[in-house]
Amino acid sequence: MIKGVIFDLDGTLLDTIEDIADCVNTSLAQRGLPIHPAEDYKHMVGGGAITLIERALPKGTNLQVAQDILPEFETAYAKLYANKTRPYNGIERLLEGLHKQGVQIGVLSNKPDGFTKEMVRKFFKNVPFEFVLGATDKLPMKPDRAMFESVQGLLNLSPDNVAYLGDSDVDMIFAQNCGMIGVGAAWGFRGVDELEQSGAKLVLSSPEDLLNII
Repeated sequence: MIKGVIFDLDGTLLDTIEDIADCVNTSLAQRGLPIHPAEDYKHMVGGGAITLIERALPKGTNLQVAQDILPEFETAYAKLYANKTRPYNGIERLLEGLHKQGVQIGVLSNKPDGFTKEMVRKFFKNVPFEFVLGATDKLPMKPDRAMFESVQGLLNLSPDNVAYLGDSDVDMIFAQNCGMIGVGAAWGFRGVDELEQSGAKLVLSSPEDLLNII
């Protein structure tokens, strides 16, 4: 029985890819480096901000360039993160429905913690999440189980009663590492095949499907 649901952010609650692509591409273009269509960034996100930038650089580029771009990206993204980003269709109904059913909810993301918290406040200001946590220097990122362990007491639930809803292989491996139920978001960035191959127990075609299951 699912009594708690923890959400990934990018590609699960929010469609963020256009704004991410715009901000990284601006820094790349300023250096005369090739830019990428937004679709390509769907396979670059998920490992944190510095990994995103490293993946966007041409092969063989000195990784110091990624370190130089990182603060530029963060400054630009702080201004533009809500330019094109929106919740996926059905997400707000899902969150409302889970709350009405008494299901505890939270957010764990590899997006930097400041952005994670700010974006959840902006787009879901009335949603009573038990916790919202993004990447920090204090904890290793998903799929390491440390992020889950740091908040598990706030749910007061056994991991096998908690679903982790995400859109990537990292999310499904994270769920397995934590003993949670891995639930794939087919509407997200990576698609059904990756979710199934990385161990998803369920793959949902739309957010509302989770309400029917619960």
